[in-house]
Amino acid sequence: MGVFSEPKNLAVGDWILIPNEGERPLRILDRESVLIRKAAGKRTNDQTIAANVDTLFIVMSCDQDFNVSRIERYMALAFEAGITPVVILTKVDLIDDTDSFKQEAQALQKDLRVECVNAKDKLSLKVIRNCCTEGHTIALVGSSGVGKSTIINGLTDAEQLTAEVSVEDGKGQHTTTSRSLHLLNDGGILIDTPGIRELQLSDCETGIEDAFDDVMQFMMQCKFNNCQHETEIKCGIKAALESGELDQRRWENFQKLQNEQKLRDKPQYEKGRSRKQ
Repeated sequence: MGVFSEPKNLAVGDWILIPNEGERPLRILDRESVLIRKAAGKRTNDQTIAANVDTLFIVMSCDQDFNVSRIERYMALAFEAGITPVVILTKVDLIDDTDSFKQEAQALQKDLRVECVNAKDKLSLKVIRNCCTEGHTIALVGSSGVGKSTIINGLTDAEQLTAEVSVEDGKGQHTTTSRSLHLLNDGGILIDTPGIRELQLSDCETGIEDAFDDVMQFMMQCKFNNCQHETEIKCGIKAALESGELDQRRWENFQKLQNEQKLRDKPQYEKGRSRKQ
């Protein structure tokens, strides 16, 4: 029998086959899914967030943190990995009108599930418990201070450290500094991640197209296959923007994410070119 060697990219959520308690692992089981992002900053390597995730809880609070463009970015991350995104809007107890936040998020995609919760109230969390059943793994992503640790406390017997959020800018402190795995009371598994302030997508072309399925449909209405959506006649994108069927912000965010994909490998390319010269 070969000696088990831990791979460098072992991630939270990986399943390891162990014959008996206390014995050395035999092997790592094949992954069903993997969440990958581009490392923060100027680094060009990819970073594994979690493995074998079924549902991604995109946690965002109903305050200054709410940002639909960031939701779209997280949705692309989930779709690329074949994971179901669910938007969880927190701090609903602090505002009078939650419908406007929920409607704005739901407008991003027809079947996108959006739930509003008070993370401090366990009864309020009942709406997301059906995602937490046995055999399901959920990962939480979102900025610091949106209530991820509080949600974990409400769904498990854990006592995750929480911190107050600044009233001035709505930003929270990093109470979670590493990924952790929790067993849920309903039998599922919950993976917590540190607050992500900068989510750079890795190779995510398919995920972006899935997150912007309406934009892709409008593109199919263009007369020319190589339409640049600028001055061309019978452009499906221009027509949708003019009619109001496509929101200008959404179109600009789609372009932004697409451009990031085009520039993703540029540093490596330029580095290789400089070596040849």
